[in-house]
Amino acid sequence: MPVVHHRAVRGGPERRAEGPDGRYGRWVHHRPPADRELMSGPGRPAAMSRPAGSCALPIALIVLTAALLAACSSLPGVPAASGPLVTVTTEGGHCINGPCGSTIVIERDGRVHQTAPAEADLGDVPGDLLTALDAAIKTTDFDVVRARPFTGECPVAFDGQEWIYEFGAPGGVERIASCETEIDPAHPVFAASTAALQAVDVIPTP
Repeated sequence: MPVVHHRAVRGGPERRAEGPDGRYGRWVHHRPPADRELMSGPGRPAAMSRPAGSCALPIALIVLTAALLAACSSLPGVPAASGPLVTVTTEGGHCINGPCGSTIVIERDGRVHQTAPAEADLGDVPGDLLTALDAAIKTTDFDVVRARPFTGECPVAFDGQEWIYEFGAPGGVERIASCETEIDPAHPVFAASTAALQAVDVIPTP
């Protein structure tokens, strides 16, 4: 484990490094107990010294990052997202056996399956596309997306289809319907959804 550098603390036990003018003196080196390495204070920066082993610092940074992410997810007001990552429902249209429509679900582990009109497994979204989709959902301001109302005639009126997206955002499910909101296919959250569904041969055309 690399040695962590701590600036001497005024009045600290056995580590006082204060000059006669009241200013702090030199840096001191202190190896904290192993079970308190990540608990020495919120927001503590990573050590700047070069570790003895070439892999020690990257590993320490990974552990610290994971700890910070876990702490953030447990803060009040920052609920952990749950349920499906995306649900895409199509309504309307005319098929051989009657009205068309389906519901496709992308789970948080990347599994894609159809829940209507019949259950069916469709495959798995590749990891990079799943990560991109998750990031797009977390960073999208859905109120801004909904601020562009749909002003045309809904395609269901002439055997077309309406696309309804339900995104599992950190603050809850965000619903976007193509006959209510003008959907921009180039917007990151819709582009990422399209790429994920294309990966399992489901091609949306909002």
